[in-house]
Amino acid sequence: MLNSSREVIFRRENSDQHMLFDDIVRQDQYYDDLGKLRHRLHKSTPNIQSIVLTDMDRSKMNKIYERKLDRELTGPR
Repeated sequence: MLNSSREVIFRRENSDQHMLFDDIVRQDQYYDDLGKLRHRLHKSTPNIQSIVLTDMDRSKMNKIYERKLDRELTGPR
């Protein structure tokens, strides 16, 4: 006799299937987890060029905010 588990294994193939639950809380948790999984599976992974560009933009913004903070704290030169 096969023992079937209540644990659901998420895969890309079954991410669009619907399951019936007798408990509303478990159903909500399942569909919440499924939505997070779908988002993660269908999201493209960034390449090194996009990572470098994002880091450069972030460093530029940090410099701008630091200059603005220095001006607010010490006043204009």
